[in-house]
Amino acid sequence: MDSTMESQDLAHSHSRICQFCVTILTSYPAFHDPRYPPLRLQGLHRCFHAECTNCSLGDNNGTLCAQCDHLRLEHLICCRQDQTPFSLTVRFGTFDTIKTTEHCSFHRLLLLSAHTFIQAFRPEHVPPPAIEFSLYIVSGELASTFGTMFLIGSAPDFSRCMPALKTYISILNLHNAMPRPPSSQIFLSSLIDWKTIRSWIRRCEIQHSQCSSAALNSSRMALPKGFQLVDVLHRRVIQPEVERCRYVALSYTWGKDPDESGHKASMSTIRELRAKGGLCAARMPITIEDAIQACFGLGERYIWVDRLRIVQDNFEEKEEQIAGMTAIFARAVFTVIIAHGNGMNDELPGIGKLRDYPTAVERFNDLQIRTCLPTFESAVTTSVWATRGWTYQEKLLCERKLYITSSQVFWMCRAGVVSEIDTPNEDNGGWTAANIPITNRFSRAELLRAPGQLEPFQAYVKHSANYNSLSLTYSSDIYNAFTGILCALYAPSNHMKSSIYNLPLKDFDAALLWHHIPGKKSSLRQRHADFYIPSWTWSSNTGKLNMVSSFLGSLVKWVLLSTTPGVSIEIVDSSDSVLLSSDDPDEPISQWYNYIASPDRVQPSYYMALATAHGCSGNNEMSDLLGEFQGKPIRELSGIIYERWATYSQYWKAMPATDLLFDRPCSLIPVVYLGTWAQTSIVRLMWHPRHRSCNGGTANLFNIVDPSGRLVGICRPSPTLPQDKTLMFDTETYKVMAISVGAQTSYECCFIQSSISDLQDPSVVFDVAYPHPDGTGVPLMTPPVINIMVLGNRGGLHFRHSIGWIYLRRWVELKRQFESIVLC
Repeated sequence: MDSTMESQDLAHSHSRICQFCVTILTSYPAFHDPRYPPLRLQGLHRCFHAECTNCSLGDNNGTLCAQCDHLRLEHLICCRQDQTPFSLTVRFGTFDTIKTTEHCSFHRLLLLSAHTFIQAFRPEHVPPPAIEFSLYIVSGELASTFGTMFLIGSAPDFSRCMPALKTYISILNLHNAMPRPPSSQIFLSSLIDWKTIRSWIRRCEIQHSQCSSAALNSSRMALPKGFQLVDVLHRRVIQPEVERCRYVALSYTWGKDPDESGHKASMSTIRELRAKGGLCAARMPITIEDAIQACFGLGERYIWVDRLRIVQDNFEEKEEQIAGMTAIFARAVFTVIIAHGNGMNDELPGIGKLRDYPTAVERFNDLQIRTCLPTFESAVTTSVWATRGWTYQEKLLCERKLYITSSQVFWMCRAGVVSEIDTPNEDNGGWTAANIPITNRFSRAELLRAPGQLEPFQAYVKHSANYNSLSLTYSSDIYNAFTGILCALYAPSNHMKSSIYNLPLKDFDAALLWHHIPGKKSSLRQRHADFYIPSWTWSSNTGKLNMVSSFLGSLVKWVLLSTTPGVSIEIVDSSDSVLLSSDDPDEPISQWYNYIASPDRVQPSYYMALATAHGCSGNNEMSDLLGEFQGKPIRELSGIIYERWATYSQYWKAMPATDLLFDRPCSLIPVVYLGTWAQTSIVRLMWHPRHRSCNGGTANLFNIVDPSGRLVGICRPSPTLPQDKTLMFDTETYKVMAISVGAQTSYECCFIQSSISDLQDPSVVFDVAYPHPDGTGVPLMTPPVINIMVLGNRGGLHFRHSIGWIYLRRWVELKRQFESIVLC
């Protein structure tokens, strides 16, 4: 029976069910959890009209309106917890509609929660009067100890607002409803209760061994030369007498148009800031002044503030301090994070101004319900602070964090997250931060390296993708704002020697395989005359990115070619690079050699030898090995390869050196080009046709076709490649360069020995690709591919369009040649 027929049946069954049940039955939520099917006709009748031995039908004592009395809150939340899981949606209308029923105690709770929703989560293009509120209730054995309710806000243009509203759908999370009044009253004061906050910090330092261990490791990191702090007691910038001085760090946003009239460290002002009383409150940015007042409440005398410590017009000192960000934030006792406001001149709620997030509690006989403030995820991720590039690394580099948000204060450490609304205002003795549950996605998002990540590249992939989608006031900060993460992952002592243009030198070849996620917005980053962004770094583009294809080893050796006179050519030594056999950065790292070699196992040494034997790397040492491949199984061949190169490092060092004649062009700023000697070929690109059987049906890709029109590989999208999808074919040819070897199982349905005319129909599902066989003709379960870079030409130099892959079997059939490539 569909919903329309049920509604008609209900309309003729007043004796069995009421009009309120009809309304509930015909309400369809904007959010639905499939674990909780909505109640139907009979279920509604049993829930709201059947007798219950534990509670009565009419028990509101006149405090509820007819609609809320019909909900039987005590019965719904407490008595049905052992029943089959279910959900129901109750429409309450707009904010003004709810306000007209303020005499109802439950409507007063809804009104307060709707106010919180509008204050914290309303999209700018949706006016508050247009938001319709519904209550989504789940109950039953799968739910929490007591019933859970969610406040849902929707508007006429809900489809456009859905991502923002859906994220904060659980703002009215009444999971704290209890059948008896709690032993301790919980409410949020208009000012921050620093006594409570200090108790969190003390208990973390005393009771959390995992936090103490991390702090001990961080204390061994060397602070940068000239490290200084703000003495909040004497209001001055000082250099600590002992290196192990206790201090907190501050993470905040400067804003799009920061006020330059306030206190700021520079060559001309630093002497004034070091004088006792030199940091007068009148000239202090409001946010920083409130943070200083927070230090008094926290009992902390010293705080590190970048604006007051990093001398902005002293390039050498600025570079020194930025390079030391890892140690600065790691060695701080904790970091005060200002997840509120748009810049440094916003007053902090609970410090500089009263908080406008009141909470309330209502009692219904033996049932007590209270409103809840935004969760940690909702409060932090919606802040401007969470969208900034600089603050991203600051949250990762510190172990303990104190978040000051628009609604309340959160403490986060390795044991979990606790908030003011979680903490009874009366001492209940046994509380610790470890008792507060925290989901894995919260903890992993706050960690520099997730548990089990043995290689820094796994963390690098995640953080580079997240960072590149964030905002920077100045594009020139694209490198500096990521320095701390690179330093922490690859070279805590000297970041300048560990990376170039945000690519780690150790894993340079793997890091070159970045690409935009198909379907996500991307664009070229704005260029400036005072800094250089080459095409081959992901920093040249904006938007969410990822690393594609597996990386089993490089086919080229790269050199860095500087335009600075007197700087010699530097070889990029990636001989100790990570090897990956999967697109998933959390998958186990591949071993170069595995004695259990078989056609269904991806073994980097065998795949690299196969590509090299086919002349893809210019390594002449393998020319005699191609004959040995005939008639031998992969296990025997792997043993032969191991005798030559027992490790990837040995293979990499055996590759021919890159010898380039490079004429340094004139440049007003330091520029580093990337050069190599590589194998190239000419191909054409066409839009990848959409069909369901192919990797989710995405069409934001290019097919790579050879001169005869045969499909040979896949190319990733790029802002510099044609964007008009109505053009099915691109007649322009492109030069592609072989850069590394991988293994690929995606898009198999697209590859057959066909001409271009066979690919015009997007609905066609193609045969399985022909895998490359081993020496006995047994096919490899995962075909080897050549990771390629699609090149363009600019003023006699090459630049990167995108990356992709071509099956090794098809690559060796192309017309290939070796040539010098210099990338700008």
